[in-house]
Amino acid sequence: MPQPDPWIGRLIASVRRHVVPVIFGERPHPQRPASINLASGVVVDLGRGPFLITASHVINRAREREDELRFHFLVGQSEIPFTLRIVSDSATLDVATLTLTRDEASEIEKLGYPIVQPPSWPPPDVNPGADVIAAGFPAHGRSSTLSIVRYLRPIPFPRCAGVGG
Repeated sequence: MPQPDPWIGRLIASVRRHVVPVIFGERPHPQRPASINLASGVVVDLGRGPFLITASHVINRAREREDELRFHFLVGQSEIPFTLRIVSDSATLDVATLTLTRDEASEIEKLGYPIVQPPSWPPPDVNPGADVIAAGFPAHGRSSTLSIVRYLRPIPFPRCAGVGG
């Protein structure tokens, strides 16, 4: 069996270090089994406060379940009111961003998940036509996609007071 290039192992290790679990569904109940969904995301701070990047299909599934009596949405171990925190949600790109408070981000960091703080955004060396790898661990599995940058678009930031500050 062929061995993968060494950079793949380094990429997987880096992704594992930064990917935070996203768990949502019914709270545990002593008289019935829990019904939860598992997903992943990355917490990023570009200088305007922390936010979570996850997949749009994760947010859409959570929206389908939010009317359940015992519903909760956890990032790491922090429960957040996810519908109030959605900044952007693109089904076409399958990307969603949600604001986090600094306290929530701090709790996530205490669990060992570092907050990604790139030195500049967008990175100066990303241009249309460049290769991009998107990787994550949906439901604690492993997934990656190799694609090409078609265009660059800024990530929308929240403009509401009290969130992310």
